[in-house]
Amino acid sequence: MIIIGSKRLHSLDVIRGFMIFYVIFLHAIIQRVFVSEGSEFEKVVNDVPLFLAILAFPIILLSIWGAVFTFLSGVATGYNLGSNVFENPESLNESLKKRVANSLMLLIISKISMFFFSGRTSDHSHITHSLFSGSLETGTLSIPEFLHLFTCNTLESMALSGLLLSLLFYILWKKEKAHPRQTAKNLVILAIGVFLITNYLRGMVSDSDVLMIKETLWSEHSYLKYYLFLTIYGSRFAMFPIFAFALIGAAFGVLFAGKVSPKEIFTWVLISGTTFISVFAISFIHGFDMIGTFANELVLLQMQCLNIGLMIYLLGICYYIFDVRVSKNKKKKRTSLKFIRKYSDLCLTIYILEPLIAQSWYLLFVHLHKGAFSTNFPLIMLYVSTVVFTWFLIIWIWKKFNYKFSFEWLMGKGRKIILNFLNGYWWRKFTFPESNPQSRFQSQLWKAKGS
Repeated sequence: MIIIGSKRLHSLDVIRGFMIFYVIFLHAIIQRVFVSEGSEFEKVVNDVPLFLAILAFPIILLSIWGAVFTFLSGVATGYNLGSNVFENPESLNESLKKRVANSLMLLIISKISMFFFSGRTSDHSHITHSLFSGSLETGTLSIPEFLHLFTCNTLESMALSGLLLSLLFYILWKKEKAHPRQTAKNLVILAIGVFLITNYLRGMVSDSDVLMIKETLWSEHSYLKYYLFLTIYGSRFAMFPIFAFALIGAAFGVLFAGKVSPKEIFTWVLISGTTFISVFAISFIHGFDMIGTFANELVLLQMQCLNIGLMIYLLGICYYIFDVRVSKNKKKKRTSLKFIRKYSDLCLTIYILEPLIAQSWYLLFVHLHKGAFSTNFPLIMLYVSTVVFTWFLIIWIWKKFNYKFSFEWLMGKGRKIILNFLNGYWWRKFTFPESNPQSRFQSQLWKAKGS
């Protein structure tokens, strides 16, 4: 039996909620406990039981480099646009304006995050900090360098991918009727093209070359070129190849929205997921150094193929469990979804504020321990558990106030302002001349609809 009637994708909630939960866990360990003593991390990992390492490794691959959130953002974009346009093709422009407004607001929030809350960055030789979480690391309240805003992060890649996807859907659907299967094929082909271009660029420029280019551009005060270089190519969060993750995610979102049969969707999952993982497997058999690439600033194509293949499989499995299969115990299913959805509903706020919470607790633990504790495994687990439980309490309390003043709340307010501008000033100025009384009435009607 199929459950397709709901507008909300439960599988998307589950993956997003689980991944943000894991980000809290992973960032607390890597960016706090081992940030100053990286050599100790390998020793601790070697002491972890083999079965735990095998279970954790796929999750680490899914969460590392933040590409999973761009993938999920692509799924959401494809699903939301498809759900509206497949039912009413005339809603394309209005649906696209909402996605554009959402992406623009996320881009603004990404810069706010970089300035106030982000962790340390190493996109350049000068390590910079954000105002709040960075000040906790340095012990002094200092204004971040302007250079900090030129770095790239996951939120920015999601926002830019959303804008590019909106433009792409406009091109694909403007003149022709939207077909889910053909649209998905086009998106996957474009994604493969992005991967191939990335591979070409990665072959031309090494990690050391990237650092030299960054320093040269910055020393020559070519700030715009510097920013474009980081955003398009010269960072692990750059648009190449991150945009490929958004494209493939959007392809599956369109298939979900087009009510394509689960059997056909699972065929897409099997073929595309296996193809990407096979590219990695073949390169690994021929001597690809998987472990050595983790330290690279520019993530190699082989690792990206493994990454996206695992994401596709995970999406297919969760789609089957939470959106297709009818659970025998519906009450239990609703309870588990309700729990994970708490993290999904507040994932943007958690992603931005987790450095602040993690660093605050880390400083307290360091003070009580009289120093760093990167070799004390029980204390590491206690610290991480404390951070995770703190977020559980924050979410539980914040929900009672409907997440007011969260970044999701700010997203909604900002999105309305941008939409009012698009539906009001822009539409009135370029579509309905003010000299025509009937046009003025139409303009006011459109503005009322937008609000």
